[in-house]
Amino acid sequence: IARMDPRYLTGTGTLLAGFSLFMFSHLTPGQENYWTDIAPFIVTMSIGMGLTFVPMTLVALHGIPASDAGIGSGVLNTMQQVGGALGLAILSTVASHFILERAAELGGPDADPGEVAILSFAEGATTAFLVGAFMIWAASALVWALLNVKHTELATDDAPEGAAVHV
Repeated sequence: IARMDPRYLTGTGTLLAGFSLFMFSHLTPGQENYWTDIAPFIVTMSIGMGLTFVPMTLVALHGIPASDAGIGSGVLNTMQQVGGALGLAILSTVASHFILERAAELGGPDADPGEVAILSFAEGATTAFLVGAFMIWAASALVWALLNVKHTELATDDAPEGAAVHV
């Protein structure tokens, strides 16, 4: 963050996270291998989220006077919780819709309830992952278009007394 603008870090992070969600949406139940089909995208998701949350936290608190830092931090944490709850509500609604829809298609007098449950859940989860990918890519577009805080501006924010600032 001391050498690169938050737009590039956060924009890259959201693109990586969206890519990971997109790849999760292509999993097939029972045919995936953890190390080749899941773990690489958990790693890219982790890197993407790390590249997103750290710079965005710094940007969100940028320019707030030290006397208001507690309020600024509280608002940031509240909005993160609201955003997480809203995202979870949207994605669980999408998943529920597709689970129920797929279960109705597969259900019948001769249907195996276990297979219906697995295939229905997979349909709901993969669709929710796909919707999540597009949600985070929409956020990425906003970051690339609107985030204009420079890394040099973040370096000039007042540091707490006694803290070392490295530029």
